[in-house]
Amino acid sequence: MKKIISLVLVVAMVLSLSVVAFAAKLGDVNGDGKVTGADALYVLQAAAGLRTLTAEQQKKADYNKDGKVSAIDARKILQVVAGLIPEEEMTTSTPPSVGGGDGDDSISWDDIINAGK
Repeated sequence: MKKIISLVLVVAMVLSLSVVAFAAKLGDVNGDGKVTGADALYVLQAAAGLRTLTAEQQKKADYNKDGKVSAIDARKILQVVAGLIPEEEMTTSTPPSVGGGDGDDSISWDDIINAGK
């Protein structure tokens, strides 16, 4: 009975994760929940080839949404920090890591069945 309850709970959690969109701040490149000068620094370093950004960081860094990470994006982020332009939000459908712990973030039936064990 415990296994069935565990299985039902795991399936419910998986289904809820698959339909929820997670809000992320556009410009919050370092992922600390705030848009600050540190984020602009990340963008400038990436534009100069001194820092490699993840795909998610690149989305957050491209403030003007032109498909490139550049000093223009850093300027926009600094304008947000200074209160000169409003902060925007973006939505991403990338859920947190929930896979089987093997580096693959997908969830298999084995992951669901074995969750209660």
